Amino acid sequence: MLTIGIDPGDRGAIVALDPDARPVHAWTADDRGGELGYFLDGDPNARELVARLGPLRDLGVRLAVLETPFAPGRIGTANAITIGRRWGILYAALVLARLPVQLVTPAKWSADLFGGRKGTDAKARKAVAVRLVSERVPDLRLVPPGCRVPHDGLADAACLALWGMR
Repeated sequence: MLTIGIDPGDRGAIVALDPDARPVHAWTADDRGGELGYFLDGDPNARELVARLGPLRDLGVRLAVLETPFAPGRIGTANAITIGRRWGILYAALVLARLPVQLVTPAKWSADLFGGRKGTDAKARKAVAVRLVSERVPDLRLVPPGCRVPHDGLADAACLALWGMR
């Protein structure tokens, strides 16, 4: 049975782990030119997501964990709407693929996995996520081809899947 973690951000990702925390599939949102990207014209491509998630359902999905969006008041209305629209497309794709979904806040999963405290800045939390995933999911390639730094969306998505496996 697979557990899927989904980081819904611009640089988000989807990671499916088997019960031994080995990656079965990993897709990034922002790799627009490659095979992995699932954004189309700035939004998640719902049709492509359902097509990619359907075969995972056939392998057996225990849970898909989707991070709830966090939009601080200072980002503005247009950005908040974009975040909500993108999150809604991801949620709808999970429902259309008939996967069991659990929603979780960034504060909740990070506190449960590595003691993230309220007020911890996102950059520090992402660095901890990269370290944790490097240790617990060593087969997940966090540095995409042509890049030199780990993809924090992949790390967060893997953390969400690990959280869902608990």
